[in-house]
Amino acid sequence: MLKRQPASVANSTRSLPRWVLLGAIALMVIFCLAPVLWQLLTSVKVNEDIARIPTVYLPRRFTLAHYRELFERRPFFNYLLNSFVVAAASTLLALGLGAPAAYALARLRLQGERLILAAILIVTLFPPILLFLGLLRVVQVLDWGNNYLALILPYAAINLPLTILVMRSFFQQLPKELEDSARVDGYSTVGLLLRMSCP
Repeated sequence: MLKRQPASVANSTRSLPRWVLLGAIALMVIFCLAPVLWQLLTSVKVNEDIARIPTVYLPRRFTLAHYRELFERRPFFNYLLNSFVVAAASTLLALGLGAPAAYALARLRLQGERLILAAILIVTLFPPILLFLGLLRVVQVLDWGNNYLALILPYAAINLPLTILVMRSFFQQLPKELEDSARVDGYSTVGLLLRMSCP
């Protein structure tokens, strides 16, 4: 006759894989956040500790002078505002152009659909760094120096193929019966896209 193990022993053997999993996750998080922690520690070190050899990993002297100089010597809030405007405008533009194209590729039966998807996939594999000399020439010809459009349009164009591919797979996962019932209720294709599929 087999003896039953005490409940505490049984629970510890069941929870062992969970602790191993949590430990592995904690190590992965520490590994991924180590560069961020290093930058944070470096930002509060005094200059002597930053330049010291051997490297000072955990500083004993702390300073906030670097953050103060960041806002005193540079218009850092203007930089943040510019980045926000460019990021928001390019994202909205890429979504505004990519969502209808992705919806058409997901729901309509188009001639040459595989060819269109292959072309979009090839464009996503194209390294954006190769476009910069051409973009510089376009910016010079259009006199877009110090203009938001010189950043918004290229960012939107570079992100557009990936937006189409991601949104297409999203639209394909939506139940088609929901769209059919919306059409019975009188929704047009544009209204269905704006009021049901995108939200």
